[in-house]
Amino acid sequence: MSSQKPQSFDALMKQIEEHVTRLQDPHTSLEESLKLFDATSALIADARRRLAKMEHHFQTIQAKSGPLEPGPGESA
Repeated sequence: MSSQKPQSFDALMKQIEEHVTRLQDPHTSLEESLKLFDATSALIADARRRLAKMEHHFQTIQAKSGPLEPGPGESA
């Protein structure tokens, strides 16, 4: 189990998926499951913070540039 934070959001999501897979494995011990659960909870909190930051950034850009217009063939 790595204690480093993933460098990208994609790497973070991959690490969460790996932890979930290990948590679902019936051969994972209770002790290891508890460690994985704690680590996964921290990773999920980090992912939520990153998503909130990205959403805020997107909203800031959208507020400066105005609402997006639908492209050709897209509905409003």
